[in-house]
Amino acid sequence: MTEVDLSFTQAKAGEILSSISVDYLRNKPLRGRLFDGGEATDVVSLVNTSFFVDHEEPSRAQREFEGTRRIRWPLGRLVEGHEFVMVLKV
Repeated sequence: MTEVDLSFTQAKAGEILSSISVDYLRNKPLRGRLFDGGEATDVVSLVNTSFFVDHEEPSRAQREFEGTRRIRWPLGRLVEGHEFVMVLKV
């Protein structure tokens, strides 16, 4: 996870979300510096699903991941009503 290339996610996420058959993901806005261009934010690659769930468990796992490996999670911080988004070329 230290050398993740997010350029494919940046290029294809919008196109994929506009044509996906999953209702709560289709045409939802992308958010984060990968899509907004803002360098100062700790939000990197999210989709605003407006699907509000308790993020305590994934946030704790992220802190443990970063703490034990001493690296930053490449997708940034997870905020309420959002989910991480990552597109991989297979």
